[in-house]
Amino acid sequence: VVSIVEELVQRHGLRIALQGRDQATLQPLVAFLARQITHPPFAPTLIGVANLLLDMYAPVLGQSAAIDELFVKLRNKLESEMRLQAELAQLLGAMDVLLAGAVQQSTMAGPLAKIPRVAHS
Repeated sequence: VVSIVEELVQRHGLRIALQGRDQATLQPLVAFLARQITHPPFAPTLIGVANLLLDMYAPVLGQSAAIDELFVKLRNKLESEMRLQAELAQLLGAMDVLLAGAVQQSTMAGPLAKIPRVAHS
């Protein structure tokens, strides 16, 4: 499915393929986006599709409870992914601080290790 979407993007046919959909043909597409949009290999392509779909169908939101529910599910999935990415960025930052401290300590320990220690009484 994603490879077909990528082909449509390359041929500038995605907007045409998404136009004129009714609830029956829009529903599986939004459901697919909600399921697959956070998968790393698909995310860049599917985020573009979701943006285009929202631009095209925003005026008709509120007319179908089923479609609205799927768009809410998509939004929730994206919000969850953004929270996860923020947490991972914080964790990465904390790991960088710890690793930098460990590297600094090990480089300082090298020259200091050669200095004889004086016993304290």
